[in-house]
Amino acid sequence: MERGEEGGDVSRVVSVGERLALSRTGLANERTLLAYVRTSLAIVAIGGSIIKFFSGVWMTEIGIVVILLGAGVGVFGAERYRRMRREIRARMGE
Repeated sequence: MERGEEGGDVSRVVSVGERLALSRTGLANERTLLAYVRTSLAIVAIGGSIIKFFSGVWMTEIGIVVILLGAGVGVFGAERYRRMRREIRARMGE
């Protein structure tokens, strides 16, 4: 077992550092999820605005497509978050 300059266990210090890095990665993953949610809501709002403020069949269809696109962005972001969270927890040994 290696000892650091202060006589502490070097492998334990690295483990704590890695754990902190993984915790920061988890927080970054949560921020990324919030960005996906924010983007998704903005796209859905744009689709709703298109439907409300413009008339015509084409504009209604375009608005519906934009709303579905926004929902798709939200689902993609949630799935990415779950996948990354699972990977981070596996690396932490939980």
